[in-house]
Amino acid sequence: MRLQTQVAPEIQKRLLLSRVEAESLKERDILCPT
Repeated sequence: MRLQTQVAPEIQKRLLLSRVEAESLKERDILCPT
């Protein structure tokens, strides 16, 4: 559990990044559908 709390910030950062990427991809698809 201690390990988890140390790793958590990095995981949260990655999750946030991937979420932002997914959102921007969605917007791009809506703006320019292929």
